[in-house]
Amino acid sequence: MTEDELIAMGGYCDLLLQSEWFKVAVHEFDQQCYYRFVQTLPAHKMEREGVYHQWQGARDLLAHLAAYVEQAQQAAERNAALSQEDARIPGID
Repeated sequence: MTEDELIAMGGYCDLLLQSEWFKVAVHEFDQQCYYRFVQTLPAHKMEREGVYHQWQGARDLLAHLAAYVEQAQQAAERNAALSQEDARIPGID
């Protein structure tokens, strides 16, 4: 992925993470996983582990999206620093 693509992806991920509807959907999924987990019997280990892994997968996806946002911010800062260096040419300014 190029730096421009990374910056674009980070922007899309940021919009998604900041979306109120997405936050509601994530919260609802989180609650659903919690209730499914506590309603299963401890003896039903496979079912409980399945629910836990679904919940953990959602957490991992959110962390992945947040990582894109962070990487995009870092790339944008690098680009801004490079642009400032290019703008100041010693002896010409």
